[in-house]
Amino acid sequence: MNRENREQIEREYLSILVQKPELIELVQIKPIELNSQIHREMFSYITNYYKDHGTVSTSDMINVKMIDYFVELVEAFLVMPDFTKQMEELEKAIEEFYKEDKILELNKKLEGKKINYQAYIKQIVELDNTTTLIKNEVINRKELEANLKTSKVGIELTKFHKLSKELRLLQNDLLVIGATTGVGKSGFLLNLMNDLMTRYQCIYFNLEMSKSNIYRRLIAINGNFAVYGIDNPTEYQQRLINESIENVEKAKISIINSVNNVIEIKKYISRLKDRNRHTVIFIDHIGLVRSGNKRNIYEETTEVIKELRKVCLEYNCTVIAASQLNRGAYQAEEITLNMLKDSGELENSSRKIILLSYENKADRENLEPIMKVDIAKNDNGSTGITKMKYWKIKQIFEEV
Repeated sequence: MNRENREQIEREYLSILVQKPELIELVQIKPIELNSQIHREMFSYITNYYKDHGTVSTSDMINVKMIDYFVELVEAFLVMPDFTKQMEELEKAIEEFYKEDKILELNKKLEGKKINYQAYIKQIVELDNTTTLIKNEVINRKELEANLKTSKVGIELTKFHKLSKELRLLQNDLLVIGATTGVGKSGFLLNLMNDLMTRYQCIYFNLEMSKSNIYRRLIAINGNFAVYGIDNPTEYQQRLINESIENVEKAKISIINSVNNVIEIKKYISRLKDRNRHTVIFIDHIGLVRSGNKRNIYEETTEVIKELRKVCLEYNCTVIAASQLNRGAYQAEEITLNMLKDSGELENSSRKIILLSYENKADRENLEPIMKVDIAKNDNGSTGITKMKYWKIKQIFEEV
């Protein structure tokens, strides 16, 4: 797809939408990204009409030229083995064309000294966040009823009954897991994902460990066997490994370890989002995520956590993110919310916060320590401590 075919690309994209209106649910671009005026108007009309009626039609269309063009789009002959994939490729091309135009425009402004370098960089960064459809913000009964129901939908942890009962995790919550280094934040997140992956779409952003390390831990947790058993398994262990591999593959989880920028994270979520299942996003961990702007660590962490809160609402996701605690937590007898590292916004934006620590500091070297899972903040449930045993060789957490 080259730039000379831009009009044809946009036409083909719109043809897919009018002939396969159910794909409008997957749309990830804005009207402004289309080059042709008639294409922008057509795109806005059909997406808004579909939002209100669940289909597309010319019944509310007044412009005769638009009606004629709509008919042409309906009658266009499309031969595609995979309409969804083709639509994604066309969107990618449209988005690239739009960004190229905007960059050229910004370059001219910079050269003409109409904007300074700081404003130039800020607008370049903002270009990476252009994948959310502009919606009609006038609410109606259907939208009100849908959101009233959604706000009450709980996420049950079937392997952690006590924690689930006290935490009362809801869809669209932002849950932060705070702990010092080496306490088991990643293991705890993987245990939660192993619990949820059969009922929800799970996307795990790992910014610290290799994929191999994550896979080994996840397979061991799912099969309830020692991680080192993967290296030289007995016949029985190999059966467990094979069963775990099948379970994880069937769950269709995504593990991403190639990004550390909140804008890129949002783009991955936008592309991978399953419209048929609620999505749970895991971030391991917040301290390694960048906002895209050069600033001090406090401001950057503040912006990152605010963006993650927006993700919960914009993409209909639940976010579970790990966070480091500050140095004071290593010496303290009890860890508290004010020990969350780098930003007070972590406490403000999070709906729920769990602080993870050893029951006894001497247990740090113990292979089967008792852990305190302290629900320190909970907007719609109880606070308090649940105790769990952490089987380090298996990476498994179990309630005691």
